[in-house]
Amino acid sequence: ILCQEAGLDSLPTKYIPKDARQIQMMSNSISLIPTDAFKHFRHLKKLLLDNNQITVVAPNAFRGLKHMEELSLQNNPLTVLASYSFSGLQHIQFLNLGYNRIQSIEANAFADSRDIEHISLDANPLVVIKTKAFSDIRDVGVIYMPLRVDTIQADAFHGLENVTELAFDQMKSDAVGQFAFRGLNKVDRIIISNSVVRVFDSGAFTGLKDANTILLEGNIIQTIKAATFAGTRNVRSVKLVNNRITNLVPGSLDGLSPEVRQLRGNFIPCDCRLAWIQAVLKISHATNTTFCSEPSEMHNATVAHALEVQRAREQLSFNQVHTSCRPEDFEPKKGYSEQQKVNTAATAHAGRRLIASSSILLILLIATRTLAL
Repeated sequence: ILCQEAGLDSLPTKYIPKDARQIQMMSNSISLIPTDAFKHFRHLKKLLLDNNQITVVAPNAFRGLKHMEELSLQNNPLTVLASYSFSGLQHIQFLNLGYNRIQSIEANAFADSRDIEHISLDANPLVVIKTKAFSDIRDVGVIYMPLRVDTIQADAFHGLENVTELAFDQMKSDAVGQFAFRGLNKVDRIIISNSVVRVFDSGAFTGLKDANTILLEGNIIQTIKAATFAGTRNVRSVKLVNNRITNLVPGSLDGLSPEVRQLRGNFIPCDCRLAWIQAVLKISHATNTTFCSEPSEMHNATVAHALEVQRAREQLSFNQVHTSCRPEDFEPKKGYSEQQKVNTAATAHAGRRLIASSSILLILLIATRTLAL
């Protein structure tokens, strides 16, 4: 059924045969998808609603569509994925929500939706991923998300039980909150690369007890709070590589075993904060591979050199420096400038990037499918 550019301002479902396999209603003025809008279309496999004026998708709007292969609402002014708005979708190959104006994904937006292979949320101005936003889509294959994610709330990825890799590339985020990754029970790797993050909250990585790798590489990070990595003792490898970190507060690296952490190539402030971080760097053998971002006279010098200079200044011992300057005085500033760019040196690692720069990729290993193969 093709109703493209037909001037429709509502769904003409009562005029469409109930045995329709494909319905295409692109480029109309449809603004609302009501509850159970397509419940009588049991054989529907493809539904395209691109380029409309859809602002509301009611709870359970697509309930009953158990044989869908493709559902697309691309390029609509949809701002919120409300709770249960996309519930009950099963065995769908591609759910396309790209190029909308989605700012928030509410809890249980995809409740009772299973076996979805791909979800696209690309090119949306996403502000917040709410707690349990992806609950119930445990067998999803790939989720493409926008580069900008202002806040990742606690348990945002709860329900994605079979995720083995979660990668963020070129993301801009105001905060990665406490317990942001809790519930990713089978995740093997968490990767945040070439991104701008204002603050990693205390306990941001708590709950990743059995992950193999946490990698933060090539990022601009304003603040890593105390106990950000608490509860990650079983993680086999934690790598903070080639980042520019404005503020390291005491305890920010607590929870990391010396034998698993790598700190090479980072730029950190060589001021009072060096008084407590130097011991961590020495244990990790990183004083010669970590560099100073400030003060200006130490810019680009190795931390090892900064330590030598400080010791040479008899009137400025580390104890004196430490008492004259408190790390808590360096509070994270709100609203990172859009002009800030990721360190261009990170581009040297482009060949090793694991995902396209236009998306955030969640890649899942679905055990049942693997066994079936």
